[in-house]
Amino acid sequence: MAERSKILVIDDEKRMCDSIKVLLSNIGYEVDTAENGRIGIERLKAQEYGLVITDLMMPELDGFAVMKHIRENCQNTLVIVITGYASVESAVRAIRSGAYDYILKPFDFEIIKISVERAWDKLKLEKELEKTRKLAQVAERALAMNNELNNPLSVASGFAQLLQIRAENSGDEVLKRQIDSIVKASESIHQMTTQFRRFAHTLLNENAEHDLGMM
Repeated sequence: MAERSKILVIDDEKRMCDSIKVLLSNIGYEVDTAENGRIGIERLKAQEYGLVITDLMMPELDGFAVMKHIRENCQNTLVIVITGYASVESAVRAIRSGAYDYILKPFDFEIIKISVERAWDKLKLEKELEKTRKLAQVAERALAMNNELNNPLSVASGFAQLLQIRAENSGDEVLKRQIDSIVKASESIHQMTTQFRRFAHTLLNENAEHDLGMM
């Protein structure tokens, strides 16, 4: 998701769509508009939006239909509901449908601006958490592979050291040099896997601390 993903405004009042678009565009957001829920869903199918600002009461498909589509198909999209027909019932239903915020019309621009900025903060936080989770998963897989590698490496290193002792007693200098090379190579690999294991553990610890800091 881009740092400033696009915003989609859905409202059957063209003046409302245009006003929000101008206001948000002036502070750096890229905004598309749709005149009803059907067109809004078509826009959502065509491209990804980080944030949708939608009216509730609209012809053809209402804001609840839009939120249903987003909940089922656009998991990384937040929704801000704006409505001129406020009620406790619609507010509760909107929140249960996944709305991030619920704003009554008419509203001051500062209110919508604050809501949008908070929504973006939430999106960026979720993006960071997702990155750290993926990094932790990679580190865990790497640790598992590292452990699997260490077992045969330990066996090979043990046999190499045993052969090294026998080569020293045999007086065969060529064989001794060859086995010495094998022992040194196995020791070098062991050092690398140890360093890698420490690095993976560091990543996991940093991820755990990051998650705690986000709570």
